[in-house]
Amino acid sequence: MPVNLNNLIEDSIKCLQDFTSPSINIIQNIPHAVKPILADSPRIYEVIIHLHSNAIDAMSENGGVLEISLAEIALGYKKLLCYNIKPGNYVEMTVSDTGCGIDPNDMDRIFDPYYTTKDVGKGVGMGLAAVQVIVKDHGGYIFARNRVNEGSIFTVFLPVFNGTDTDVILSRSAAR
Repeated sequence: MPVNLNNLIEDSIKCLQDFTSPSINIIQNIPHAVKPILADSPRIYEVIIHLHSNAIDAMSENGGVLEISLAEIALGYKKLLCYNIKPGNYVEMTVSDTGCGIDPNDMDRIFDPYYTTKDVGKGVGMGLAAVQVIVKDHGGYIFARNRVNEGSIFTVFLPVFNGTDTDVILSRSAAR
């Protein structure tokens, strides 16, 4: 179904604020004019919650800033060759934090199932693996950048729903 990411992000922030330390400041850069995506709403909500909760965990000791941004962008062919991304119009969701960052030795494994850097009993390593699968299932892409001792940035690209993708809607409905 066509899904408005603005609403999902606002709902997730409301949900997480009850569990977020007052030392963490949440900043939203979410324009209301971003086009919808074609998505399974609960699965995309799961992506948002995992990215937000990981950012909050990374700042649990010292506090910091969690910034969520949305933008509609057109990705062209030349810029995307090295990333194997299909050119087109996307909604770009960026989740960044000013937490501890990710050890550079762990960066190549952060999307691996059961891989975690959290203490025993604090995580099973399925969050980012699930996020990557969900994003790919929606025709999207996810990238992580790291700033050791300064935080992490996760960028998700999800294809814009252009309003004429009825064949996609019908094929996804038939597959269920």
